[in-house]
Amino acid sequence: IADPVIFGIYHPFLNNIGQMVATVLENRIHALLLTDSNAKLQHLVTQLEHLVAERTREISEALGKLEESERRLQVFIENAPVAIAMFDKGMHYMAASQRWLENYGLLGRPIIGLSHYEVSPDVPDLWREYHCRGLSGEPQEAMEDRFERSDGRIQWVRWSIKPWHDQNGQVGGIVLFTEDMTELRKTQESLLMASMIYSNTGEAMLVVNQKNEIVAVNPAFTTITGYGESEVLGRNPSVLSSGKQDKAFYQRMWEQLNATGTWRGEVVNRRKSGELYAEELMINTIFKKDGSVHRRVALFMDITEKRKREDLIWRQANFDMLTGLPNRHHLAEVAGREMMNAQRSQESLALLFVDLDRFKDVNDTLGHGAGDELLVEVTRRLKQCLRETDVVARLGGDEFVVILTQIRNTSAIDRLAESMLQSLSRPYTLNADKEQVYVTASMGIAVYPHDSSHYEELMSFADQAMYAAKDLGRNRFHYFTPALQAATQERLHLISDLNGALAAGQLQVYFQPIVELPTGRTRKAEALLRWNHPKRGMVSPDVFIPLAEESGLITSIGEWVFQQSLHWAARWNTQTAGGFQVSVNKSPIQLHERDNAEDRWPEALRLHGLEGHNLTVEITEGVLARFDAQTVHKLSKFRSAGIEVSLDDFGTGYSSLAYLKKFPIDYLKIDQSFVRGILTNDSDMALCEAMVVMAHKLGLKVIAEGIETPDHLYTMKRMGCDYGQGFLFARPMPAEAMDDWLKSQSS
Repeated sequence: IADPVIFGIYHPFLNNIGQMVATVLENRIHALLLTDSNAKLQHLVTQLEHLVAERTREISEALGKLEESERRLQVFIENAPVAIAMFDKGMHYMAASQRWLENYGLLGRPIIGLSHYEVSPDVPDLWREYHCRGLSGEPQEAMEDRFERSDGRIQWVRWSIKPWHDQNGQVGGIVLFTEDMTELRKTQESLLMASMIYSNTGEAMLVVNQKNEIVAVNPAFTTITGYGESEVLGRNPSVLSSGKQDKAFYQRMWEQLNATGTWRGEVVNRRKSGELYAEELMINTIFKKDGSVHRRVALFMDITEKRKREDLIWRQANFDMLTGLPNRHHLAEVAGREMMNAQRSQESLALLFVDLDRFKDVNDTLGHGAGDELLVEVTRRLKQCLRETDVVARLGGDEFVVILTQIRNTSAIDRLAESMLQSLSRPYTLNADKEQVYVTASMGIAVYPHDSSHYEELMSFADQAMYAAKDLGRNRFHYFTPALQAATQERLHLISDLNGALAAGQLQVYFQPIVELPTGRTRKAEALLRWNHPKRGMVSPDVFIPLAEESGLITSIGEWVFQQSLHWAARWNTQTAGGFQVSVNKSPIQLHERDNAEDRWPEALRLHGLEGHNLTVEITEGVLARFDAQTVHKLSKFRSAGIEVSLDDFGTGYSSLAYLKKFPIDYLKIDQSFVRGILTNDSDMALCEAMVVMAHKLGLKVIAEGIETPDHLYTMKRMGCDYGQGFLFARPMPAEAMDDWLKSQSS
C-alpha cells in the first residue's frame, strides 16, 4: 500500500489501450490504401473486428480486475485491525478504515475529499510537522506517543507515516497508521505492578502445575520458608509439611479444592531450618477451557508472631500471670464444661473456695514480693494434692478455687480437702533472707448438683461456707448448708438496713467511763456505737461493725461518732474543770483511707474549745499486723497535735511486741478476756502482770478492761495498772445518762 499507486490509475491505463488500438487501425488503413483488392479489404475488416473485439475483452477484463482490486483494497482498509487513512498531498482524505473512523469519532461523517485538519482541528502542531515530513518523502514512526484530545482525555498512540508515489514516482500523499495503545499501556502498567507486587509482597506465592509440581515461587517464599527457587522447582509442596496436620486434614482440603477450586485455612509447616511456623494459606485454581487444571496458585503469609501475640492476649485474659492458673473469667468456662461432663456421667462435682488465713499480714510485714512467692508456692502445693482431672484456679489476691471432678461420695472430698489443708499449713521459706512464714487456709465446699446446678450459685455457696470455716477458727473446711444461706441473706439485709440507719436516727453514741485507779476519779470515757434497729432491737456491735467496715460505711459513720464525741467532750471538760478525755475508736479501714482525719481533727477540737489531750484515738491490735509507713505517719500527726493513741484488745491478735516501739502509742488496753481470768487462772494473772510491767518500761499507761468485781479492781491496782474500765464502775450508757453519772460523781 505504501508504494503502488492504486487510486487514480484508471485514466492513464485506458489512454494506453486507446492509443494502441488507434495505432493498429492507422497501420491497417494505410495498408488498405495501398492495395485495391476488395477481398483483401474484406479480410482486413474482419481482422480489425476481431482485433477490436479482443482488445475490448482485454479492456473489460482489466477493468474488472481493477475494480476487484479496488474493492479488496477498500475492504482491507475498512476492516484493518488498526486505524489507517490515506491522504493526498493536500492532506485530503482519500480513504479511511473503520477503526480510524471509530477511534476519532468520525462514524457516519462523509470525510472523503475533506481536509484532515478540517475534520480534526485538534491535531497537534507536532503531528502536523510529521505530516509535512511524510509528504516530503520522509517516513515517520513512533512506538508510543502521548496525545491529549480536545476533551481533555489522554490517549497513547503508536503511529507511522508512509509516503505513497504516483506512476511518475512522485509523492502523491501519505498513508497514516495509528494504533490506540491506551488500554495496552494500562495493561502493561498493571502487569508491571503485578510483577512488582509478586517480587516485593510479603505474601509468599507458590504455583504448581496439574501434577502438583512447583513451577514458580516468589522472593517472599524464600524469605518465609528458607528454600530458594532452585531447591523447590519440580518438587511437591509437601516438602514444607510439618506432620502437624493428619491425612484427614489434607483429604478434606483436596476434596474442597477439587469441588470448588479454592481452599482457605491455617496450616503449620516447617522451614528449611526445621523450625515450625504457622501460615494463613489460600489456594486458587486456574482451569483450562476444557475444565482441567492448568495451575494452582497458593498464597500464604507467616502468622507465627501474630498467633503468639494472640495467644499471649488470650492467656492474659484467661490465666493468672503470677501462678499460671486459670483466672476468674476462664474458671467460669472450665466449670461449665466440667459440670456438663458430670451431668453426662451422672457424677458429682465439688467446688472448693480456698482463702489463705492472714495472707495480708505477710504482704504488710515482708512485702508484696514475699507475698507473690507465697502464692506461687501455694499453687504448687495445691497441684500436688490434686488429681489430673481436678482443676485449680486463682480468683485474685489470696483466693483460689478448686474443682474436684468424678466425685461419688463426700469421703473423697474430705480426704482431698484435708490433704490440701495439711500441705498449705506447712511452713513457707520466703525471699533471700529465708524468712519462715506460717499460713493456713480456710475452705468452703459446695457440691454439684446437690447444692445447686448453677455455677454462680455454687461459687456463692462455697464462698459462704469458707467464711463459716473462718468463723470457726480457720485452718479447716466447711460444707455449705441452707443455714449458711439464711445467714448470708440475713447479713445482706443488715447491710441494706445499715445504709439508712444513720439518716434514720437509729445510731446512737454510748459512753463508758474509764476510771483512774489510784484516785478513783473519772477522767476518761470511751465512745461506743450502738444500733437500735426498729424491728430487731439493739444489734450487737460485733455484728454490725464488721458489716460497716466491709461495706465502706465505717468512714461516714466513724466521722459522725467523732463529731458527737467532741460535742459531749466539750461539755464534760467544762464540768470537770478541764482535762476530760474521750476515746474514739478508729477502724483499720479508716486509717488506710485518705480521709485526712489527722489534719482535720485537730482543727475540729479547737472549734469546740478543746485541746489535743482531750481526745484519744483508739486502734485495735490488728493495726500492728498491718504495719506500714502511712499508718505510722497518720498516728504520728495525731501525736504531734497532742492527741493520744490507745491500743485496744492487746494480747488477742497477731503481732510482735517489737511493734510497740515502732508505733506512737500512749495507752495499752489489756483485753477483758485476760482481766476476767486473773482470779482463777494463773496464766492470765502472769500475762496481765507482764503486760503492765512491759508497758510501764516502754513509757505506756495501762487500761484494764472487764473489771467487774472489787477483786478485779484490787488485783489490777496492786499490779500498778493505771486505769480501769468495766461493769463494776458503769455499763456503756447514752450521753445524757453519762452526763448525769458524771454529775453524781462530782457531788
